[in-house]
Amino acid sequence: MAQALEAVTAAERKRDAHEKIQLGGVVIKAGLRTVDKAVLLGALLEVAALDPASDQYKHLKEKGREAFEREVGG
Repeated sequence: MAQALEAVTAAERKRDAHEKIQLGGVVIKAGLRTVDKAVLLGALLEVAALDPASDQYKHLKEKGREAFEREVGG
């Protein structure tokens, strides 16, 4: 039983680490590696507060989608 719990915990830690690495990659791709972390967090909190149905949210989503497509296509 303990081994099964350890395996689940290890898998969860691995998924969490992978997600954090991906998010860090997004920050780097956006050119924000050297931006003050408080500014970056503030900007992310602003985005988190947006209504997904808003024009601003949709605009940002499209801009991000295009950036990812340039990465894949480029």
